[in-house]
Amino acid sequence: MLTALDFVASWNHTWGLTIAKAKTHAIVFTSRRGLVPPPLQICGTDLQFVPSVWFLGVLFDQRLTWCSHIINLRDCCRNDLQLLSVVASHCWGASYTMLCQLYTVLLLPKLDYVSFLYAPAAPSVCILLDCIQYAAIRIILGDLCCTPVFIV
Repeated sequence: MLTALDFVASWNHTWGLTIAKAKTHAIVFTSRRGLVPPPLQICGTDLQFVPSVWFLGVLFDQRLTWCSHIINLRDCCRNDLQLLSVVASHCWGASYTMLCQLYTVLLLPKLDYVSFLYAPAAPSVCILLDCIQYAAIRIILGDLCCTPVFIV
């Protein structure tokens, strides 16, 4: 009996492609606990089941909560915020329009990439993305870090 994984392997072989067995993992997307996944093999190698996997720059977890991806995104954007704050120095800093352009180039693509997938994420996790936006606005406008943010 030919399984779907065997079909993928034969299609790859036909077109001269090879599967990187060390990089190939399996993940089961479910909210149920204690689920025992079925054993899977591709090219005679058992696939290892992992709790999360990177695919096209997105960190997928088993429950699709997006928590780990958003936390990783927040940490990545912190570096860009630090760069933005250095460029926005009070003594010799860049203009408002330049800071807006830097925000548009550095932060916005990272925050906007696959943002439509965050809909099922918990509001407490999405607030982490809002905090990045608020910090960028404070830096661009030259406000203090203690400036209150009103959530409407």
